[in-house]
Amino acid sequence: MQEATNLSRPQTLRVRAAALWMGLLSACYGALCGLYFYHDVFVHWGERVTYDTAGVGFHIQGSLWTYLSWWRPGLALLAVGMLGASAVALWRGTPRARLLSLLTLWGVLLPQTAWFTEYLADWHEGKGIATAVAGAVSVAAVPTALLWGRNLLQRFEGRDMLTGWATLSYGRGRLLASAMVLSWMGFGAASFMDHAYRLPSDLAYFGALMTLGLSAVAVAGIMRLRAWALWVGVAATLTMALVPLAALWTPYEPNLGWHINSVVTSLAGSDLQRAMLALVPLSILWMLAGPFLQAFWSKARR
Repeated sequence: MQEATNLSRPQTLRVRAAALWMGLLSACYGALCGLYFYHDVFVHWGERVTYDTAGVGFHIQGSLWTYLSWWRPGLALLAVGMLGASAVALWRGTPRARLLSLLTLWGVLLPQTAWFTEYLADWHEGKGIATAVAGAVSVAAVPTALLWGRNLLQRFEGRDMLTGWATLSYGRGRLLASAMVLSWMGFGAASFMDHAYRLPSDLAYFGALMTLGLSAVAVAGIMRLRAWALWVGVAATLTMALVPLAALWTPYEPNLGWHINSVVTSLAGSDLQRAMLALVPLSILWMLAGPFLQAFWSKARR
């Protein structure tokens, strides 16, 4: 490893163990996604096929359809690729390795657990959802624990990503958390587009589509210490606000028995709740990145 001279032998073994875990996880998750797409979609391949904003629909029986999302295969490949890239970066000891791994685990991989909980709810009456969530958290926690620890972080100091901004009093943790929040928000936007037929609004779909793109750009910029990336993140929160705001005049169409209905009703059951929900992404991002944004704004005005 490039950092072998900077890490003790036990620490080097921990980092390499994390690298092997990430590499194994990349292969296993790729196989799991293949099985998921097959059993959720392709096993129902038939003559009746439809195309709409939600994706490619395959008829099952009666009024029952299953959809291959336009976004899920790409997001699954992204997760597999980032897990593999993290494994290589950890093994080589590159400066980006540790934070890239944490972002991949908690900002890219973990949100996709929602696909499998949805699958279990739709096809297995919700059996195994708690196990799936606990398993996903445990899988992400193992390499995180290997890469954590005060001594190990100090050894990485000066070589890690985001080091330039880490000298500020509000620290590097806020930046990583901001990137994770934006990753989750982008995933949420893609999930909305998967089910856009439940809120048939061009404005909401446009907002979600813009959010997905802006979030990706913002996360990439943050991990490269680009000040503009945080402002792109703010723009992403504003476009995401269009989704609940569109629900003020476009009725939500529930699907009988669908497990998301109760979540939508509890979070956005009234116009006031929808208006407040529109402010949540911006509020969270501002709590995390506000000090940086204020500092950049003050510097730009000088």
